[in-house]
Formats: sequence, structure tokens, C-alpha cells
Amino acid sequence: MPVPGSELAPSPFRRGLEVKGLADTLTVSVTGDPVTPHEGGVTLAKELGGSPNTTPSGWPRSAPAPDAPLWIDANQACTLDQALRLARRIEPLAVSLLEQPLRANDPIGLSRLRDRNPIPIALDESLVHPSDLATFIHLGALDLAVAKVQRTGGLQLSRRLCSLAEDSGIGLVGSGLTDSALGLAASLHLFAAFGITHPADLNGPQFVRSPYVRGPGVVISNGTAQVPSGPGLGVEVDEDAVRALDVARPAWP
Repeated sequence: MPVPGSELAPSPFRRGLEVKGLADTLTVSVTGDPVTPHEGGVTLAKELGGSPNTTPSGWPRSAPAPDAPLWIDANQACTLDQALRLARRIEPLAVSLLEQPLRANDPIGLSRLRDRNPIPIALDESLVHPSDLATFIHLGALDLAVAKVQRTGGLQLSRRLCSLAEDSGIGLVGSGLTDSALGLAASLHLFAAFGITHPADLNGPQFVRSPYVRGPGVVISNGTAQVPSGPGLGVEVDEDAVRALDVARPAWP
């Protein structure tokens, strides 16, 4: 949940931390709440009350769900030195993983960070193709690979990437974008196939309509999305709705 910066709260992160060059917000995803992941994110924003540089001392482990997995995504915002200082300051919060702290194309920097950083490093934007994962594994630059169907352009490359991670002893966590019911169903099948049990970082379908899906689509209850059990991806496509939404193509000479 992106949280705007604030000067209202004291923070252990502010002392001695060089904030120049850092993003104005840090995406923090807390899942496993009793309602929905989206509402959990809103609650997180209210609890946080500012950017990570203004987090009240003791948050989030003093929050209502102190044992919830805490997943911090820097979205490539840090230099190596900034990431090291950030990691030292968030280590007492029992952070589950630090996602993509450095640029996607900086395997050497990520390798150095992993050697000197106590928090598991997960990579997302760095892993467009399975060959990218092979490079980062060879350089010892990650602990966890983020499984994301949308980033790799579909299930085929996603399965290859996850299989390589599994065979190489690299952990997997699940993530996605703001998806339709079809994209969400594909993600759920991938996560289930590879036994991903860590709460996934998914926006869910509440932000987009899926007019071309017939029936309930993906069923979400108490913050948990059920893996569809029907043929294919498990959701039924309304072919008439797809045709109605088709854009007429110009006739080529």
C-alpha cells in the first residue's frame, strides 16, 4: 500500500539514514488479514501513518496482527549503501523479505547486498526470463524468486522459471498486478502448482471488472482466493462478451 510521507511521527529510521534518492513511498504488503487483502492494505496505511522514514517506533509488530508476514518492496529505489542501512534498521521488525531493493540490472550490487544483509532478498523486476534467474543464482544474488505470470508474459515461461528456482534451492513467493479474473486465475494455478504457501502479494479483482468472464470467476472468501477447479484456468469465458468488446481492425491494402 503506497503511503505518503509525513513529518508527524518520530522514527528509528530517520536517525542517520540518508534519504536522498529514496522513493517518496515504500510499498509494504501485509496479507493474511481476516477480511480482504485490499482492506488489509488500507488498514496498513492507517497504521503506518507515513513513509517508512516516519514509521512510529515499534510498528508494525505492535500492530493488531504482530505475527503477520511483513513483505517490503523497495521497487528498485535504493543504492547499495541505502539498502544496507535500511536493512539494518528494519531487521528488528522480523521482516520476511526485502523485494527488489536495487536496480533490476544490478546483479553484482544485489550479490554484495545479500552477502552483508540479514534479510532474505527477493527479486521481481530482475526476472523477466528464466535465463535471468540462472544468472542471479550463479552470482548468489537472491534468496527468493517472485513468481509473477504477468512479468514473464504467461504461464509457459513462469513455469520454467519456477521449476529452475525449485531445482536450484531458491524459494518462491507469489505476486501479481491488478488483474482480471483470468489473470488472477492463472496466478493462483501457478502458485498452487509450486506449493507456494507464503501469503501472496495480489491486488485481487476489486479494481477491475471482468465482463468477459461468465459466472463468479475467482471466489475470494475471508482474504483467501480459491484456486478455480474447472477446465483450463477454471473460469468460463463469455465468447459473446469478447466479441462485443472486439475493436474493429482497419483493412490493410
